[in-house]
Parts: sequence; C-alpha cells; structure tokens
Amino acid sequence: MSDFTNLVKQRRSATKFIPDLEISAGELDEIFSLVKFAPSAFNLQHAR
Repeated sequence: MSDFTNLVKQRRSATKFIPDLEISAGELDEIFSLVKFAPSAFNLQHAR
C-alpha cells in the first residue's frame, strides 16, 4: 500500500506541502477515490 493510502486510511492531516511539485491526473484520480476514508467536519460521513 502506498504511503498516501496509509496516510488517508489512518486519518492524519497533511500540514506541509512541497512547492512546485506536479501531480499527474492519474495520481489525482487515485487521491480523490481515497478521500472518502478521511473524516469530515464533525466526523460526518457523507460518502456512502
């Protein structure tokens, strides 16, 4: 499992970003498919 997948599933937040880092469309698709595992405000789970 990738580091990002572990990060999302363990519900940690990212607070530091790397300037000038490019993310491919494929990577963005994978990220957006994983965000459903992250908690929302007040821990509301809208994606079911």
